[in-house]
Amino acid sequence: FWFLPYRFVPKFTQFASNFVNLHIKKVEQDPKFKVPEFLSLLFQYTLKQPTLEAFMNCLDIWDSFVAYLSSDTTNSIKERYAGGLISLSDELHKRINFSSNAQQLGKLSTKPEENEDSESELDTFITKCIQTLGMIAELYPQSLASLVLPMLQSFKNVFQDPNSSAFGTSVLDITTCLRLLGRLFDIFTADFKSAQQAALVMLQQLLDIADFSNTQKIYLLGDVDTRKFVVRCHAQIFGTLRSYTHWLTTFYNFIKETNAQNLLNEFYGIIMKITNAAMSITSEQNVPSEILVAAAVLFKSVSGTVRPPNLLQLPQIEKYLVIIHNLSPMLSITVQEHLFVGLSQMFLLPYNAPMNEENQKWSARQAAFKSFISPLISPLEQISLQSAAFYETKAYLQRNVTDQISRTIQIITAILKSVKGEPRPGLLILHDALINVFRVCLTLVGPYLALFEIEQLFLDMFYFLYDTLGSVIPLEFTEQTINTFLKLFPGEQLMSTALNPDKTKTAVLTRFFELLATLVAQPKIQILPSIISFLLENYPQLSSETVSVEVRCALFQVFHQAIRHHSTFFTKNIAVLNNVVSCYKNSFNTVQISLYQQNLNTFSELTEKYRIFNFMGSTLTSPLKDQHPTIDAAEIVAILITSLLQGSHNLLREDIINAIYKVVSLNFAAFFQFLPMFLNTIPSLTQQQKMHLIQGFSKETDNPSFTKNVNQFLNDFCYFQNNNQNKF
Repeated sequence: FWFLPYRFVPKFTQFASNFVNLHIKKVEQDPKFKVPEFLSLLFQYTLKQPTLEAFMNCLDIWDSFVAYLSSDTTNSIKERYAGGLISLSDELHKRINFSSNAQQLGKLSTKPEENEDSESELDTFITKCIQTLGMIAELYPQSLASLVLPMLQSFKNVFQDPNSSAFGTSVLDITTCLRLLGRLFDIFTADFKSAQQAALVMLQQLLDIADFSNTQKIYLLGDVDTRKFVVRCHAQIFGTLRSYTHWLTTFYNFIKETNAQNLLNEFYGIIMKITNAAMSITSEQNVPSEILVAAAVLFKSVSGTVRPPNLLQLPQIEKYLVIIHNLSPMLSITVQEHLFVGLSQMFLLPYNAPMNEENQKWSARQAAFKSFISPLISPLEQISLQSAAFYETKAYLQRNVTDQISRTIQIITAILKSVKGEPRPGLLILHDALINVFRVCLTLVGPYLALFEIEQLFLDMFYFLYDTLGSVIPLEFTEQTINTFLKLFPGEQLMSTALNPDKTKTAVLTRFFELLATLVAQPKIQILPSIISFLLENYPQLSSETVSVEVRCALFQVFHQAIRHHSTFFTKNIAVLNNVVSCYKNSFNTVQISLYQQNLNTFSELTEKYRIFNFMGSTLTSPLKDQHPTIDAAEIVAILITSLLQGSHNLLREDIINAIYKVVSLNFAAFFQFLPMFLNTIPSLTQQQKMHLIQGFSKETDNPSFTKNVNQFLNDFCYFQNNNQNKF
């Protein structure tokens, strides 16, 4: 393309993209237009692109064409283009392998860039090609399988000569192959029956590779420059096995449906090989953390996704349930969290079986989980038995104590997060095993308030406790929790924390309000008036623009959840409701757009679903037909219109107009009386201009017409205001 003008190529690529996206279906049905010839030219055009970005833009065109074939065409049409697309697949495979494209790939950086995915230039290129290869493989699975199998079979040969000059690039090619294999497993799952045997063959090969890699400790091979590639390759083995979890679930369901008992032993054999591959490496020394995390995540995925019955009875699982407690302190906290979650899921999640007691064995699992979790939580339980001297001498601040507390809380929090939304029997097992620990932790949040890192862990744990187990927590413990945390932050402490530049401290306060929001969502809490009083008392200080927006958003979430779950309390205490609404009015004067948008959404919800607001134009409260008391939203509407006139939140213009419409549509007559009164508060317009604005606002009440009227109102206002300013 050296002879073409610089701007021609990207513009032509955009033209081709628009043509395929908008017209391919039409021209494909026109016998006069030769689509195969067009694709042949596009194929040549794609391969001749001069830059990485230009090449990937062309791949977007191919993605669009393949997506069209996948969704809107018959098998005969798909077969018409099979040869060309498989040729493209072959060419892309060559492009992403050093063995066939070393010169170009060698120019791409392997250093992670500062982007959302932290991918290197090389990773970005390979990921894009794999995406296109995967889409083609959904139409023609054999095309990708034929590319992947030979490379899998060469795995062991690559690692027999780590001193070879080509070792590093060969490892990169193997890693790419593993990523392609993971994409292929997704296709095998969607087309399970026809691909079952091929999937089993590839899975067994992958398990052999995992066993070889662990046994030979390939992560120790290579020099300083190539070892990072080996580590990534070893981690990718576990990542690719993880891609198989949904296929394994489908495989198990197939065994149940067809009563294929001959396959059941093979299924459990696969599960045990995966478990051994993932768990055995965690007991090895000097294993890079990237590999350990990938192995732990794999194990967690299998136990959480496949969920086969009788897993707890397998000898290897019984062994890991015991050794994990001695093994885990040597591992990073991230790896510990994944492993404990993976093991806990076997007790807490329902098996892939009917939900009756005979199949689920909840009673047996309850006792077994208590036994399993006991060594983890016993250090915390021991703290509750300490004498007063333990606190007087500040022994509780010793590093070994705080480290143990930190580790235990983080693991418990991870377990809580993993079972959110799961059936009640598993939640009850978790609650029964840990309720005493939660009581102990409640006594520790006060002493550890000065250690913000520990305090944040406590707040995180209690937040996810109620987010996950709120429905099974006793009311008395909920109220005890609320009282404890309200006492932690008296006015001065609250404000000093809110204004502290240390993000760790403001994060603690944010989580404190998020916890309160979760707590007020619990039914029948008697302490709600105390929470609302606490918030209203401290709101004037927290309304400052200098307070972190995260803190302020979390504070209003407490108000929101309180009204949402206890609307009857507020409608019976109209003075309290008025005070809360005043806080919302104040918040609409903020320059913090995320707070403004959050509260705008809340205002719309409280108007539409909970009938908290009405529109009377002047009065404070009014009864609806059923005597349900409401707050007049006239002041809030005035503030919202003012923000539109000032253009302070133009990005939210459409949302603001919609929020106004929802409330004034309750009483359009009052709104059309309100509008002149509102304009009378604006001194920068003449009476004639105000009259023009009022007369130009038509009385149509449907949403599109109202939106059009408001936009015209705003445009005319800006014109008049600018005109008046220019006169002076």
